[in-house]
Amino acid sequence: MLPALLLALVTYTAAAKCHLDRHPSFSGLSRGDECQGKWADLRPLLRPTQNSVGYAWVFRIYLKDMTTEDDAQDTMDGKTVPVVLHDGAAFVVDHHHHLAALDLSGFDDVDVTLYVSCDLSGTPEEEVWTKLASQGLAYLYGRPPSSPDALPTPVSPSTMPSTIDFRKGNVSMADDRWRALSGFSRKVNECTGCSDLANHNHNYACRAYNRVCASSGSSIPFFEYRWAYMYDDAANFNTSLWSSSTASQTFAAAYSALSSPTPSDPVSSVDDWSDAAALLVPLARGGPASSYTVPASMGLMAGKLLGYRDGMSPFDDDDPDCDLPAC
Repeated sequence: MLPALLLALVTYTAAAKCHLDRHPSFSGLSRGDECQGKWADLRPLLRPTQNSVGYAWVFRIYLKDMTTEDDAQDTMDGKTVPVVLHDGAAFVVDHHHHLAALDLSGFDDVDVTLYVSCDLSGTPEEEVWTKLASQGLAYLYGRPPSSPDALPTPVSPSTMPSTIDFRKGNVSMADDRWRALSGFSRKVNECTGCSDLANHNHNYACRAYNRVCASSGSSIPFFEYRWAYMYDDAANFNTSLWSSSTASQTFAAAYSALSSPTPSDPVSSVDDWSDAAALLVPLARGGPASSYTVPASMGLMAGKLLGYRDGMSPFDDDDPDCDLPAC
């Protein structure tokens, strides 16, 4: 009995490893499986499903959680990356910013755990993008590089980056400043009208909005981009969304002073981004945000803002945990 049990444990442990250092493929995996490999081995095989990350948000993750190899490993141990397999590659559905921060860290031996949301191997690549977009598993929108404050519009899958690289001399993804601010606005403990500094039994109680799980219980990829769209719109095109012209102008002044860090121009702090994002919380919690609608041109990103909270009282609970997305 005992030898059989030990054999089962050894078999399970082996099955949980991708072993990409020796066999660089995902053969033998199917929907619902997990596997683990070193970042250096996985990086060439992982395809992003968004063309941008918030550079400042990548730096926030790196500076907070990945400045040592042990910290980077601990952080990635808590992040299972959902992927869609396709002919020896894997399309990343979530955690682009964490993977970019890991690449910035330079700790190539950190283990990354993947979860197979589905396998579309054998499907023509143009159909893969259509299937992913139709299920909300790809964010095919962006801005011209020369217009970082323009509202996002659809982009062709042919323009999507083929790798997640974020290191000096090799950055594969564009900077989305509004996605960065959307991330920062979810990590707020205190802002005008809200404070949770005396109560630390949960995290970021003054966050701008809450995570929402789908009716199936799974996570909703790219939901932060919906709020990023509204922030961009309010700051640059529809200032009536703010409670006052003073609030709008105060944020505008803070935003104009921001600059995005890059691997070639790194920073040791992104507190200025945190401070600017805290100014967005009253906007996100205000009445106009409750009825705000992302336009139909944004496909499955369109509609009401997910996770809206009315008023400035702190959240009582942590963000909910959602299941990994499936397709």
